[in-house]
Amino acid sequence: MTDTYDVVVAGAGPAGSLAALLLARAGMSVLLAEKSAWPRDKVCGGCLNARGVDLLQSESLDLPSLKNQQSYDSMRLVGFGSVVDLPLTQGRIIDRRVFDAELVDASIREGVHFLPEHRVALFDGDNRDDGLRIMLKAGANTRVVSTGYMIDATGVGQQTTPTSWVQDRRCLVGVSATVLRSDWPAEVPAPGQMVMAVRPEGYVGVVLLGDDRVHAAAAIRPSVIQRRRSGVAAVVADMLMASPTQADSDSLTRMIWKGTGLLNRHASPAASHRWFRVGDAAGYREPFTGEGITRALESARHLAQLLLSEKDTPAQEQIWNRWCFHRYQRQWPCRLVSDLIANPIAARVSLALLSRLPVLAQPILRSIQADVPRGVS
Repeated sequence: MTDTYDVVVAGAGPAGSLAALLLARAGMSVLLAEKSAWPRDKVCGGCLNARGVDLLQSESLDLPSLKNQQSYDSMRLVGFGSVVDLPLTQGRIIDRRVFDAELVDASIREGVHFLPEHRVALFDGDNRDDGLRIMLKAGANTRVVSTGYMIDATGVGQQTTPTSWVQDRRCLVGVSATVLRSDWPAEVPAPGQMVMAVRPEGYVGVVLLGDDRVHAAAAIRPSVIQRRRSGVAAVVADMLMASPTQADSDSLTRMIWKGTGLLNRHASPAASHRWFRVGDAAGYREPFTGEGITRALESARHLAQLLLSEKDTPAQEQIWNRWCFHRYQRQWPCRLVSDLIANPIAARVSLALLSRLPVLAQPILRSIQADVPRGVS
């Protein structure tokens, strides 16, 4: 293995893998390092909207999971005494373990060097003009490599690169679990439908995967989990009680739930001294209709375009900080929905109104699903 790379990418999620792939395709030498054993599961809602599917296809990435998994084209919102059925632009329900592995395989075919079970760390105070020194840690072993750029795609809240996190006033934690359809202790959502149960303490979404498994993902206020001694499963069961997928907490407790740190925050800065944060590592605002993975993919493509088109490093960093900040601010429709859910009176009135006039939701849905970022400039 070489000791020098044009780019080192930390984190093999959608943002990290796509950025590595596009830069390698352009002729750069790229190392992609992932801290986990591979493949791995990931806390996620498991949906990729139509814009994300189009992006991958435009980059000639016709991944098998986009063909083999279930499509979705509708959402059922349940909560506060109302049921609302809403049409969505068709997207894909995906298994992140499979989807992420397919993206990594595609990047390897483009020449990316992939290292699972390796943590990445910057040398403290290493701000040389000609590049960076990176430590790769695998158990008790440590190697040092040099690189022109480092891309941090390690996710929201991680400190692989030196940054501060700016939190929204409403911060949630994410949890998810996947089980066989036969083991799901409640009614299964219809194929192609995303069921979302909402309550003031958060929300939980349930979908049916293409291989006959059920995937559930929730975003919950940390204080609610702390108050419930029975843990995450009991909170999720409470949120599902008002929905067609209601389940008892004992059955949910037997499922394997994985969690995240605090969501809804952004990094400041998102770039400095030849390192760049991308995807959730630059900022995360809770998604509702499958746009979360799409945001990560879009940021990866824009960062790759920036590094390939703009050769002045300080200008690259300024442009990327500006782009990430405006990108985060443009996600105001998701923040609006989140704030609405947190207000019981406003949520009850809104859902009751939408149950009679679902068309009123279309402007917000269009804003969320068509959240197209401006170019890097």
